[in-house]
Amino acid sequence: MGIGIIALADTLSRWETVKTAEVTRILGLEPSGPVRQSFEPPRVVIAVVDSAHPEHMRWSGPWLARAAHVILVNDVRSLANDQELTEIAVAIDPPPFAAEVVTWRHDADLANLVSRAKELDQPELETPVPVIPDRELPSGPWILYSERALMHTAQYVDQFDFELRAVAPGDFVRFARGERPVARIVNRDPVRPVRWTGHRMSLAWEFHDSYLDALQHDYPCGPAKKLYGYSNNDPVQVCMSPTLEGFLARFEHDVTFSTHIPMRWQRAGDLDVAVFLRDPRRAAFFARDPAHAYYDLAPEEEDARTEAPVMVLGPQLYAVDLRLQVWRVTRPADHPEPSPAGDFVKLSDPDQGYAVYTFDHVLVRRGTGRLLGGWYRHATLEDDGQYWREDLETGVRTRLGPIDLRRCADQEHEEVARDAILEGRVDDAARIRDSHPTETATVVGYLAIPGTRNMLIVTESSIRVI
Repeated sequence: MGIGIIALADTLSRWETVKTAEVTRILGLEPSGPVRQSFEPPRVVIAVVDSAHPEHMRWSGPWLARAAHVILVNDVRSLANDQELTEIAVAIDPPPFAAEVVTWRHDADLANLVSRAKELDQPELETPVPVIPDRELPSGPWILYSERALMHTAQYVDQFDFELRAVAPGDFVRFARGERPVARIVNRDPVRPVRWTGHRMSLAWEFHDSYLDALQHDYPCGPAKKLYGYSNNDPVQVCMSPTLEGFLARFEHDVTFSTHIPMRWQRAGDLDVAVFLRDPRRAAFFARDPAHAYYDLAPEEEDARTEAPVMVLGPQLYAVDLRLQVWRVTRPADHPEPSPAGDFVKLSDPDQGYAVYTFDHVLVRRGTGRLLGGWYRHATLEDDGQYWREDLETGVRTRLGPIDLRRCADQEHEEVARDAILEGRVDDAARIRDSHPTETATVVGYLAIPGTRNMLIVTESSIRVI
């Protein structure tokens, strides 16, 4: 992209785009046409910063540093002091970026913005298209872990689900006091230099470890707040389609689905304008456990969200596990602005297998078994005593082996079973355990390994790749 206009405050307050729209109107521009997505900034960025909130510049500074030129529009209509902003602009390191500061006291101060941006603009080089990984690791044996061992395994597979933070807490990103709250690194994308940070129902997008945008709360079509008076509903894992069609943001008690991946730009004359339009296909999903004390609550109550259902993205598809009672929440068409209203649809009662829907929430098909998870397109299930890998687009299943949570009590016998698994003889490993005393582990969770077709089975003491 050549020239783009964005008000950094709008990256914190989605749907409104008040400041970006105001600048666009003053410049006589009218965004129209298709919206396109780009993590990279335009070659020349006209970035509007409120002088009363220079911290916005600090958060987005490294992202702006990736542009060839930046024109900082310092809105001093409420605070006539651009000295701090100027100092921040020249102090960004690394890397420094060419920055010019325009002080916005009156609308006439913006008259030459577009012409100056065109003077700075230069043709861009072609951006290489990322290669979409499609790895499948061989199934592995049980590995006893400590916190250190689990962290090492997490580094090996690039990701791990932060439901396990009680065992292996994730890294924290700490900022200077007064700049940003302490946030956790949720996980990184295996294809692009994107990561997600957040805590307590909040989720931020970062590009090259620089703040990019935030997931709008937009309850009830989004993450619930603190539940039961103590549960924060922290973000757990984000899976983004490698084709940038959509993403799933999983929290402790619900999942947010959206097809709007930042940043989004719309053409306005010779420029691109950042837009933060509501995603009409956005939805929140939550599951209700019949054994939970709050099962009888109305679904509109936040405390009714017992847990997040397992979901997997596919090409213009998503699958959702229906082991529990599952609800989907969308925004009614007659409530375009944030409001308490939401369309609550019950997808299933407990023990209904799983279902596949289009991004428009139209049912494609249902299937048997329990959906354990997956990163993209390839879902892992357990059904009829076996593990299966299913292509969500075609429905074709591949058997992975028997469900076996046992370990031989005798270490030598377990080593024989381990060798059989490493050689791909999973059925032989099960027969070895059938012939000797064993110990059965309790599953803590099933973790998708982004960038692969695989899952990680995590028990109270062991992990295993399938």
